[in-house]
Amino acid sequence: MFLIQGGTTMQYRLPSMVTRPTQDIGDLVRGDIDRCLTELDVTFGKPWGPLTLVRGEVEIIDVPHKLIKPRRFDMTVLLNSVNLRRVQIEVSPRRRPGRDNAEQTPSP
Repeated sequence: MFLIQGGTTMQYRLPSMVTRPTQDIGDLVRGDIDRCLTELDVTFGKPWGPLTLVRGEVEIIDVPHKLIKPRRFDMTVLLNSVNLRRVQIEVSPRRRPGRDNAEQTPSP
């Protein structure tokens, strides 16, 4: 499972208000980040109709005070093999592992 945060979350929680999401997607991961990336690769490899999802090289973000370093990668979305969009995704561990108050939102 992964969590979305920031402006993207606000779009789902306050659909009638104008919100400005950032250009990247920030995800908070419960559990092992590398396992999450492996599961993303499996999901991206499944058929998505005319869409193809491709994950780029994973970069480790060196944050000095963090023991578990966040990761960053680009995801490219192809429509019928034509590059439709590139989205930067940053994956980090949960900030407060003791709290479990995440709100579940169905995907659109």
